[in-house]
Amino acid sequence: MQAKGVLNTMSLKAELRKKVGSGSAKKVREAGLVPSTLYGKGSEAVSLTVNRRELDVVLKTQGLSQAFELEFDGKKENVVVKAVNKAALADEIYSVDFKLA
Repeated sequence: MQAKGVLNTMSLKAELRKKVGSGSAKKVREAGLVPSTLYGKGSEAVSLTVNRRELDVVLKTQGLSQAFELEFDGKKENVVVKAVNKAALADEIYSVDFKLA
C-alpha cells in the first residue's frame, strides 16, 4: 500500500483466494486478512484477500466512495468499495466487496 501522485490515490495489494466458503474465510480472518470480492461489468467475480491493517488505512484515507488502485495477480485495477460487512459484536471488518471504477 502506498500513496501515489498529487491526488493521493492509494494502492492496496490483494491476493487471489483459491478456496471459498465459510471455513476458508474463517482461516483467512484468523491470519489477519479480510476476504473480499471484486465485481466488474461483464466479467466474473474474483475472490481475493486483503491485509486488514492496509485496508483500514485505505478506507480511512480514501473513504467509501473514492476510487483507489487494487493490485492483484499482476494487474492493477481502479476500484471503489461496494460493500463493507462488519462482525456483529466487534468493530472488525468481516468482508469487503469492490467494484471496478
